[in-house]
Amino acid sequence: MQTVILNMLRYCVYLSFFISMFIFSNSLTFSQINYSMSIDNGRFVGNNIYEFDIYIKSNGDSFELTSYQCVLSFNNNLTKNGTLLFNYIDGTSELTNFPLSSIGINSTDNLNELTFASMPGSDNITDYSKKVGSFRLETSNSFKINKPEISWNFEGMIGTILTGPQYENITQPENHKGSFITNSENVEEAKDFSLNQNYPNPFNPSTTIKFTLMENGKVKLIVYNLLGEIVSELINREMTRGSHEIEFNAAHLASGVYIYRLDIENKFSSVRKMILAK
Repeated sequence: MQTVILNMLRYCVYLSFFISMFIFSNSLTFSQINYSMSIDNGRFVGNNIYEFDIYIKSNGDSFELTSYQCVLSFNNNLTKNGTLLFNYIDGTSELTNFPLSSIGINSTDNLNELTFASMPGSDNITDYSKKVGSFRLETSNSFKINKPEISWNFEGMIGTILTGPQYENITQPENHKGSFITNSENVEEAKDFSLNQNYPNPFNPSTTIKFTLMENGKVKLIVYNLLGEIVSELINREMTRGSHEIEFNAAHLASGVYIYRLDIENKFSSVRKMILAK
């Protein structure tokens, strides 16, 4: 009984912190910090479990991440005629301030949304992608009937918000991307490694790079200038088999020709050119 009471008190503290943060978010100083936060590595684990990862990285100078609340919309027919559970997978975060609060399905905005949050803390975010965590959706039905479609949500009483130094609001909705498998057929079609030409090309300032993995592996996707200098490390982590895409924002770079290279351990390497035309 004492444990239950302590957990309830802890939850109330977490909830009051984020309610106060959202109520006063409009008065927080907005800080322009260039970052990317992405949904990635979607995978089906059986017929009724779907897992995915969320990563964060800096697109420029490193910065301090002091708190976050993330809200994800999904196709609500997943909850019809059955149950749906949403959980953070313990021990999967690379942040010291890992997801700890409000984890589950929330209906505050009269819509079913997936939510999770941190407590106040501090993490140094660099241009190396850090995993916020791995997450699991589990349904009593089969995902063969209704496949998950997940996207970021910033609207309503509860929305996605990130804070930087001194708890300044650093949220930039356009920097939140989805890169995940939305159906099992994509996995079956991954019969080889491949790197596609970016689109659009030429581009200004953003372009999308797509690639396919025939098996799980350590992936590096790096952008170079014509002198061979690294200008952006887009991916450097383990990824799952299937089709993936990532957006490259080159707002901080000068016009010109750039090279992007995909390496999957010792199994595959490919290079393509792209043109930034401002």
